Amino acid sequence: MKMLDIVDLLENYIINNRLNTNPEIIGIQNINSCKENQYPNLLNFTKENLTSASLDSDNLLVEKSKIDFAELEKLEVKNLIIIKKGSLNNCLNILEAKINETNYLSYIRKRFFEIVVKSCDISSLLKEAYEFLGNPILVADANYRTLGYYPEQKIGDPVWDNMYQDGFVNQKHMIMFDVDQTLEKLLNSDQVIYLDWGFAEEIPRLSAKISDKHELYGTFGVLEVNQKIKNKDYMIVNALSEALLALVKQIQQPGDKLYVIKQSLLANLLDNGINSQQILKKSVDTARVNIDGPYYILSVPISQNNLSTNKLKQLHKKLSALINNIQILTHNNNLVIFIHGRNIEAKLNQATKILKEKKLKTGVSNKFNMLSESYFYYKQTKFVFNFFQVKNKFIYNFNEFGERFFINKLIKTENNKKFIHPGVSRILKYDKENETEFAFTLYQYLLSFKDNNYTAKKLNIHRNTLSYRLKKAEKIMQYNLEYHQQCRYLKLSFDFVFSSPV
Repeated sequence: MKMLDIVDLLENYIINNRLNTNPEIIGIQNINSCKENQYPNLLNFTKENLTSASLDSDNLLVEKSKIDFAELEKLEVKNLIIIKKGSLNNCLNILEAKINETNYLSYIRKRFFEIVVKSCDISSLLKEAYEFLGNPILVADANYRTLGYYPEQKIGDPVWDNMYQDGFVNQKHMIMFDVDQTLEKLLNSDQVIYLDWGFAEEIPRLSAKISDKHELYGTFGVLEVNQKIKNKDYMIVNALSEALLALVKQIQQPGDKLYVIKQSLLANLLDNGINSQQILKKSVDTARVNIDGPYYILSVPISQNNLSTNKLKQLHKKLSALINNIQILTHNNNLVIFIHGRNIEAKLNQATKILKEKKLKTGVSNKFNMLSESYFYYKQTKFVFNFFQVKNKFIYNFNEFGERFFINKLIKTENNKKFIHPGVSRILKYDKENETEFAFTLYQYLLSFKDNNYTAKKLNIHRNTLSYRLKKAEKIMQYNLEYHQQCRYLKLSFDFVFSSPV
C-alpha cells in the first residue's frame, strides 16, 4: 500500500498532509514505543507532541487538535499526515485491516506463483486456489476449450458439465453467451465480473479474463456452488488471473478478443461440437462470418515447426493480407487454416506456396462442401502428420496418403493377418530364416510402380541384381508379378506388414 493510498483511505479524517515521496507501506507502529529501527516502509503514529524520535521518522501519522503551520514548516519529516483529534484509533483500525488484507493477498499470490514456477501445472494451481475460494473453478482458452477445472467432477451446471465431458463449450451455449451479452461484458471489462443472469442465473459465478494487454489467452469462472462469493474472492480471482496468465502463456497462443465467437465456432466445428444444421446456421449468423463452400483445411503443427508467438502472428498477418476468404485459428497446438469460397484452388496454391517458402510442414485435407463435416477433414490433416519425416517435403496432401489411412484402419481390426497375401507370409518367413531382404526389395519395386530403373536407383543396386531378387521373390512366393491385380494385393499386404499403427 502506497502513502498516496493511505491519504485516500483516511480522507475523511485528514486535516492536512505533506508528501515528498510515495513509498510502499508494509506496516504501522507507535513511534514512542520503538525509538530505534525506523524503517522507511513503516508508518509511525503518535498523538499531539512531536518528539525528536518523531522527527527521525520518514513517514508519520499524527493526531492533533489544531495545526501550528509554523511548526509544520520546520519539520523535516518526509511524509506527514495530520488527522483530527480523537480519530487515531479509527484510522489505525482502517489501516491495519487494509494492511492485513494486502499481506494476505501477497501471501496468496506468492503461493500461486510458487506453483507456476515449480510445477507449471494448471490442475495444481486450481487445487490450491480452491483451498482459498472454496468453490469450483473452470478455466478455458480463448476459443472456449477446457484448460483445467477443480474439482474434477460434474457439478450440475450445464456449461461446466459440458466442458468437463466434451472439453469445450458447445455452440448452443456460445450463442447464449452472445445473446445475453455475457461475452461482450466480460471481454470489454478489465475487472472481475459477478455473473447472475442468463446462463448463470441458477448458479452465479465470478468470471475473469486471462489477458495480457490486448491479447486474450482465456477466461475462467468461480462458480457459487459450495458457499457464497465474498468480497475477498474478487482479489483472490485477480491474483489467480495473474498466475494463470504466467502459466497459460507458456502453453497457449493468444486469441483475438474481437473474434471469440467466430473462433469458437470454428473450433467447435473441428471438435465435432455442432450436431445440427440449425445450430450451425444460427452460429454462423451470430458470428457474422461469411464462410461459404467449398472448403479446404490446412493444419500446421506449432511445436513440430518450432513456431514462436511472433512467427505465428507474422504468418497470420501475411496469409490474411494475401488471401481472401480465409479463417485462421490455433487449435490443440496446431495453426488451422480454413480456405473457402470461389477460386479455392488458386487460394490453396497461394497458401501452400507461403507455407512452403517458410519451410512449414503442413497437412492438407481433401476438398469438401459441407461445413458441418469439418471435423472429419481436420482429421485428414492430422493423419498426415505421421509422415512428416520426409526430408525437404513441406506440403502433405491427404490424397497422397489416403491408402495408408485405410491400411491403418485395417491394422486396428481383429484377425487382420488372415487377409494378407499368402505369398507375403512365405517370403517374410524365408527372409527371416536366411537373413535376406527379398520382401523389402519387392515392396520397393511395387511402390515404384514396377519401374526397374527407378527401383534400382532407389535401392542403390544394379539392375541385374534387382532382376535376380525379383525372380527369386517370385519363386519363393509362387506367384507371377505380371498380374496387375495380384501385384496390387501384394502391395496392400506389404503396406500392412511394413506400417505401424498410428
